[in-house]
Amino acid sequence: MKKIKLDTEKTLKYTWHSIERLEEEFGISLLEIFANKDKLQKLSTSPKSLRLALWAGLIHEDKNLKPEALIPYLNLKDTPILIQTLIEAFMGDMDVQNG
Repeated sequence: MKKIKLDTEKTLKYTWHSIERLEEEFGISLLEIFANKDKLQKLSTSPKSLRLALWAGLIHEDKNLKPEALIPYLNLKDTPILIQTLIEAFMGDMDVQNG
C-alpha cells in the first residue's frame, strides 16, 4: 500500500481482484507483460496504461470507480512521480523485499 494525493489523499492497494481487472483492461496477463520487454516499455510509458494502473490500485476504495474519472487529477509534469509511486505500491503489495 502507498498513499497518493489526487483530489484527496488515497491509498493505492493491489490485490488479486485489482490485478485481474487490470489484466482485463490490458487484454494480457501481467506475466506476459513482464516477460516481454518491448510490451513492458510501451505500457509503462503510455498515459492510458498509467491511468489504468492507478485505477486498479484505487478500486479497493471505490468499486464503481471508472478509469476516466482519474483524468482530471493527472498531468504530464507529475508522470515520473506517478510511475515511481505505482511501482512502490505494487512492489510493496507483492512484498518483493521480504518475499
